[in-house]
Amino acid sequence: MKKQAVLTIDDAPSSGMNEKLAFLASKGIHAIWFCNGVHLNAQREAALRALREGHLLANHAWEHIRFSEHSFEEAQSQVRRTEQLLEALYREAGVRQEKRMFRFPFGDKGSSGYRP
Repeated sequence: MKKQAVLTIDDAPSSGMNEKLAFLASKGIHAIWFCNGVHLNAQREAALRALREGHLLANHAWEHIRFSEHSFEEAQSQVRRTEQLLEALYREAGVRQEKRMFRFPFGDKGSSGYRP
């Protein structure tokens, strides 16, 4: 049986994303990049490149906030705003968004959830 591992990267895309993409391509590796909306706006071309090269982009909230320190409405806005941008990027890249994933920043699931 062939074994598989999934590489996930948080707080993407960063200014060094193109170099990371080149390295991963040289090894034949794809990743799931958990993206903050503000970084997606700043690194749009790198995000589009990642999609076109077969990586997945996922939601890590608009800003890297601790959900336990914000209202439910603010947390919901952070997720929705980022998801809207991700949808637009997938469309622009011409890639079908097959999965929608979310990872809580800091693992902080809010006032009723886990807080590290």
